[in-house]
Amino acid sequence: MTLDQQVRVLLFRDGPTAYARLYGAVNRDTVPAFQRRLEELLPACCAGLTLDLGAADYLDSDGIRWLHGLQETLASQGAALRLALREGCRADRTLILVRLNHAFDIERYPCEGARGEGRGARG
Repeated sequence: MTLDQQVRVLLFRDGPTAYARLYGAVNRDTVPAFQRRLEELLPACCAGLTLDLGAADYLDSDGIRWLHGLQETLASQGAALRLALREGCRADRTLILVRLNHAFDIERYPCEGARGEGRGARG
């Protein structure tokens, strides 16, 4: 299986914003493939990109540098990058650990197990 086959990106568009969910490790080996996939899929007139890393297996320093570069590239085109992270996922923990969680616009969503908690509770 080639690296391009291991990298999976799901992308959809809602008005001027594109949403992409990355699967797999985000590291030195996979960043070029993710970049190619986004370049193939992203509309040129996109006003913003929300990149969901909640399903990413791993995020290393090369992946973080790529995110910074993507953020700068989009900003130069008048578009914004927002990260969507599942609370406590590996990418979220990594960004917090290296104290870069404030360098990005991040939207956190609950992990799968937490969604049902509190439902039906009466107070």
